[in-house]
Amino acid sequence: MFCEGKVMASDDFKRLTLTQGGHTHTSRAPQADKGHRAEMKSFLDLAAGVPVTELAFADCVSSMAATFKVVESLTTGEPVAVPR
Repeated sequence: MFCEGKVMASDDFKRLTLTQGGHTHTSRAPQADKGHRAEMKSFLDLAAGVPVTELAFADCVSSMAATFKVVESLTTGEPVAVPR
């Protein structure tokens, strides 16, 4: 990710590297958490009839709009404003 003269990179959720002003800092996670365990728990809870929190439609629309802007930026190679 590039933003305001900084570069941040994630290596498979195991290592995070932040570079700014010519200096690089690397953080390592003891365990990579990709969300699989939480996803499976949510699915099993739903199957067992546990009430779930629903997403607002507006949040889903905003997420898709941001995704389309990312694709546009990757396609054009230019920064793209994301509506709020």
